Amino acid sequence: KLSGAQPEFPTHLAVAGARYQVMAKICVNTSGAVESVTLLKRAHPTLDTNVATTVKSWRFRPLMANGIPVPFCYFGQFDFKSE
Repeated sequence: KLSGAQPEFPTHLAVAGARYQVMAKICVNTSGAVESVTLLKRAHPTLDTNVATTVKSWRFRPLMANGIPVPFCYFGQFDFKSE
């Protein structure tokens, strides 16, 4: 990953002891831009939107295979908790 902020935890969800987890399949194209984000485990509509929107702005170094950039996908886990 070259750039991109982590998804924010909305303050209205940060009640004592709250825990949320979002799982996503993140696919990156040959130029290093996120092409798609598929949420596999949802937590709360606000968090789900934050994760998908934020991750779509990330940039990656292209994955190279034999000197040629290739698309790739990976799974990301986003944990949110409040004290």
